[in-house]
Amino acid sequence: MRIALISDESSVKLLEAVQERLLREIVDLETEFYYVQLVTDIPFKCSELTEAFDILFVFSSYEKENMEIQVVLNKLIDLEMKAGTKIIKGLQLLEELPELEDLDEEKDSLADKWSRIILSNLIEEKNEGD
Repeated sequence: MRIALISDESSVKLLEAVQERLLREIVDLETEFYYVQLVTDIPFKCSELTEAFDILFVFSSYEKENMEIQVVLNKLIDLEMKAGTKIIKGLQLLEELPELEDLDEEKDSLADKWSRIILSNLIEEKNEGD
């Protein structure tokens, strides 16, 4: 099973923590990291990766709802439907960034949340394939 972990440079750095949790659960899992400069670059990067990976996990954090996030979400949904590759859309609202001493705790919580979601999708994919 191959998973691409994709994020933009301005988001909370979470992908390594998610990867660590996934690898604890699934021995033969292959993961690769991809970082893009802007959140709006994510759909294009995903379109390049749909054929090479079983699942794409996109993570981007933002401080307030905006049109940019909605456009990215809509493009990811369209791409998922066209390509047939599961895209887990981790677009996470963080109304205010936690203080530095609370940031690790917040990252751990987010990494736990998203790794559980990815694992449940992997199990679902595997069950559909059997």
